[in-house]
Amino acid sequence: MVSVPRGYGVAHDPKDKWIVNTMVHNLTPTATSVYVVYEVDFVPMTAPGAAEITPAKVQWLDVAGASTYPVFDVRRGSGTNGRYTFPDQARGRDRDDIGEASSFSPDRPITLLTTAGHLHPGGLWTELAGVRGGTRKTLSRSEAHYWEPAGPVSWDMAMTATPPDWKVAISPGDRLTVSATYETRRASWYESMGIMPVLYTEGHVVGARDPFSQPVATRGRITHGRLP
Repeated sequence: MVSVPRGYGVAHDPKDKWIVNTMVHNLTPTATSVYVVYEVDFVPMTAPGAAEITPAKVQWLDVAGASTYPVFDVRRGSGTNGRYTFPDQARGRDRDDIGEASSFSPDRPITLLTTAGHLHPGGLWTELAGVRGGTRKTLSRSEAHYWEPAGPVSWDMAMTATPPDWKVAISPGDRLTVSATYETRRASWYESMGIMPVLYTEGHVVGARDPFSQPVATRGRITHGRLP
């Protein structure tokens, strides 16, 4: 769950088309009828407060690409020391699952405002990094917090998101990349995901930090508590 920071908003045109893609998983052996409530707050352009809202955009970053079902497989024993990072450690045919949406290079100055990751069971964290020349810097690590006593083996989990004051200045020519790390000692994890959408605004805003010359907060807080 990524929340738009106060003072920012994503512009919507009545001609825009929206697609809602929802994953619903039943963690019990009992079939249950459920429904999803999707709430969006709108502020009309003609409203007095609209002038105080800074436009923001979403850049979709996905290790397996921006497809309808972007997945990759994690095999038991792969990677290093019981951990496998995709796409960094992908070899052979597994590299075919790497999508173009796993990286993004802006042609103008932008400021990253917030991000959070999405993983499947077995996942440990997603990582957003910035690359400038030959230097790579971690910008944010969205970690999986498992309430499941057995550890990273179920959907009983939540992810961390960036702190409220996280603002990262990205310059033209910089490249953003995303990766997903899974554990590989317990099992193989098929049809895994690693998604990290990033909300950003044009230009370098006040308070934005250049990650290649200033420290940035790479850890955040859990987006929600344990669900029933």
